[in-house]
Amino acid sequence: TSTSMAGSEIQTASVEVGVLPGVMRATVLRCCEKLGYRVVLRAPRTSDVERWQEAFLTNAVRIIKPVLSLSRPAGTPFPHDTALHRTFSYSHIGPITQQLWDAVREELASNTQEPCHPALYKRYC
Repeated sequence: TSTSMAGSEIQTASVEVGVLPGVMRATVLRCCEKLGYRVVLRAPRTSDVERWQEAFLTNAVRIIKPVLSLSRPAGTPFPHDTALHRTFSYSHIGPITQQLWDAVREELASNTQEPCHPALYKRYC
């Protein structure tokens, strides 16, 4: 799952457009909401990349992986033919991604909830 953050909004594509559903995705998005971020199920647009504060990827092995930079050479047919280069201002992990990483680790360590409650699975998975 790729995710971008702009303001207090977390954007991620919905499973209808091909994002793989999963327990970690649901856990991360649940933690986003607990931290007060509004989760928007819409694929982040590279045309909005200058507005993104941070970006990260999620999966079951790495949990949350910060995106440090994005590049696309000119002439790339998908999704635009313009060049793109954006380096985020953090060399390792940004403060929002760190806050989210800490919340996810705490939730996984406490293990007080089902990994993916059926209601959450319907929403995020």
